[in-house]
Amino acid sequence: MIRFSVSVMKLAHIHAREQVLVPVFQQVIRSSGSVGANVTEAHGSITKAGFVRYFHIALQSANETKYWLEVILAYGLKEREVLLNLIREVEEFIKIITASLRTMKSRP
Repeated sequence: MIRFSVSVMKLAHIHAREQVLVPVFQQVIRSSGSVGANVTEAHGSITKAGFVRYFHIALQSANETKYWLEVILAYGLKEREVLLNLIREVEEFIKIITASLRTMKSRP
């Protein structure tokens, strides 16, 4: 997940001078970093409830990240393939986190 966040940051850096994109990239940097940070926090949780709570936050952040990446894609940057790869990657995170939550909730 660190590599993913760094890829988002590098893309943002390329477009740092485009004022209209600055707030969008700031948001996607925050949300993409939140995915990994909350998964990391979940693994440090002492209780099942803490684990589930952090994974829910990670899932929300992953969904938000996907949204902002799709907004940037629709804006029409030349790095279309990079954006499509990032969107595919965050979709995989969403699947993994969702499956982890289902497994955790099914356990007593």
